[in-house]
Amino acid sequence: MAPPPKERLRALTDEEQAALTRLSKAGSERADRVRRATALLAVARGASFAQAARGAGFRSGTTVGDLVGRFNRRGLAALSIAAGRGPKATYAPAARAQIVAAAQRPPDRRDDGTATCVKRRP
Repeated sequence: MAPPPKERLRALTDEEQAALTRLSKAGSERADRVRRATALLAVARGASFAQAARGAGFRSGTTVGDLVGRFNRRGLAALSIAAGRGPKATYAPAARAQIVAAAQRPPDRRDDGTATCVKRRP
């Protein structure tokens, strides 16, 4: 038997309900945000944390319980990835600026060799 939830989901405001519904159906939104919104809506409709986790694609109800706690404290900001999460920057800002500048400059056909056509003779 699963342990009882530590914290219940607070009542959603109309704006939060609308935003969560919109996010859960958005095809162009980040998948992790869609899953979190789907889980919160399921809990708001009366599903257990485990049922909401299965419906949203999470592995356990504990994940949904933690999400509910964050949502109660932070509101819709709980749907975003916490600061410091995600992949670290691969390039330093100066190197990134150099790469972007090189990609945006127009090609010099002679120096780049993009204006030459090599024909092979049979």
